[in-house]
Order: sequence, then structure tokens, then C-alpha cells
Amino acid sequence: MDVGKVSGEKTVQNHVHRHVLTTIVILKMGAVSGDNLAYNQTANILPVSQSNAGLSVDGLISTCIMFSSNASSSYLEVEFESLSAITTVHIVFGRDKPTADDGHAVYCSNTTGKWSEGILLYSGLGLDTDITTFAVCKYFTYVPPTLSGKNMVELCEIEIGGCPYRRYGDNCEHVCPENCLGQGQCDLISGNCLSGCSDGWVGEQCDQGCWKGTWGTNCTDTCSPKCIDQHCNPGDGFCVWGCDPQNCRNNICNNQTSVCTEGCVDGLVGQYCNTTS
Repeated sequence: MDVGKVSGEKTVQNHVHRHVLTTIVILKMGAVSGDNLAYNQTANILPVSQSNAGLSVDGLISTCIMFSSNASSSYLEVEFESLSAITTVHIVFGRDKPTADDGHAVYCSNTTGKWSEGILLYSGLGLDTDITTFAVCKYFTYVPPTLSGKNMVELCEIEIGGCPYRRYGDNCEHVCPENCLGQGQCDLISGNCLSGCSDGWVGEQCDQGCWKGTWGTNCTDTCSPKCIDQHCNPGDGFCVWGCDPQNCRNNICNNQTSVCTEGCVDGLVGQYCNTTS
């Protein structure tokens, strides 16, 4: 069966199982891991808009768009409904073969029309292209090769696997843990945080608070010795129940930082007045 030619009308489903991380190709009709983020999204051929750009994301590999040498600077941009995490890309091409002057390129970006400032996901000469990646963006851009003469590129469908930003699960039904560090993105299968945890939290899903007496990144900092009962906020290290003013001059200490703000009684030094002079 030739790519782009099917017996009857074939459709690409909007959901496929995410437990397969690599792209599956069945009878030259690709399936991507996760929801098909591109399905029925806003698509434009730029810089000169063409009304048929939506054929590239309509779920049908029997409907295609064309790139030709008459519009050598054109590219296809797909706008996701929301910021999304991309894990796989499958591009279905038709029968026309382009010249291999500079190859195909695929980008992920957050600004319309600024694909060159985004993340390059793929660059190469191949056609029926499967891409495994991980990127978070709002716009997906396909840039065709430089064409000459009567050569054309027939693009029939773009399928993009993944989940909307900060969601995971078989149907993208779960929200990533709130304490994931960085952009807050998590593994699309397990929900484990990909970039570690916010200060004060540990565990694969950053759902375990620091143990008593510790705080900070990976709970590696120690609470001030003057925090009452060595109890401090796991995020910023401030004393939760106030400070112990013992050995502070005039029995005064800062209830958050526990520092002796007016100095120490005679014979002691240090911000906590716990060192002999």
C-alpha cells in the first residue's frame, strides 16, 4: 500500500496508548504515543495562508496538502490548544518526491512565526519520518526542503503524541504533582517529576515533605539550632514556632530566622550566640 493511498477512507484516531514510547507504524499509517495533539488543531501554511492547511491534521491520510517550488519559503505551523509536552511525531507523506537540496526540518516553539528560535526536533532527508523526543511548546512547525522545477512535497498527515502541559496518564487525565521543579512537567506514564522537586520536598513524585529538622533542596539543609524544637519551614527554613531567645542579648531573636538581632550575652558570639568567644 502506498503512503497516502488507502483502500477506502482511513482515519487516524485521536487517542492511542501511551505505554508505547516509540512510534508505531501500521500499514504506513503512523500511530503516536499519547493523545494525538495535532488532531483538528489550528493549522496554517505561512507566510501566505492557504485554506487547506487543516487537511494535515484532520485525521485522514487520504487528504493532503502540497508544497511546491512556487512557494519555496512556505512552512506549516500547527498551534496546540494549550502548551503541550511532545513525545513522538509521525509525518505521513504522499507519493511525490522532493529534491534533496537541504532536507526536512521540524521545530517546537512558543511564538507563532518564530520557529527558527525554537527547538529543532528533526532535520534530515528522510520522508516517512518518526521522531521520538521530549519538548514543551505551543507551536509545531514543519519546514519542507528547498524545491526546484516541478518537484513537490505532498504532506498528508501530522500526528503528534503527548499530553497537554503538566498532565499525564493513558488519557492525559492526571495532573502532574504540584511540587515538580522547573516547568513542572512530569513523566507522561508514571507521573514522576522529571527535573527534581521544589525546595522542601523529596520523592519521585515530590510528595514527601522534609523530615523534622531539615529543609531546602533535597532536604539537605538543617534548621537553625535556635528554632523551637528544631522545627522550620521545609521550603525557606524559617522557624515555624518561633525562636528560643536563650543566650541572645535582651532575650531577643528573630522569630523567622532565629538570629539574635541585638547580639549575644557576654562570652558568646555568632548569629545564634552558640559559640564561645
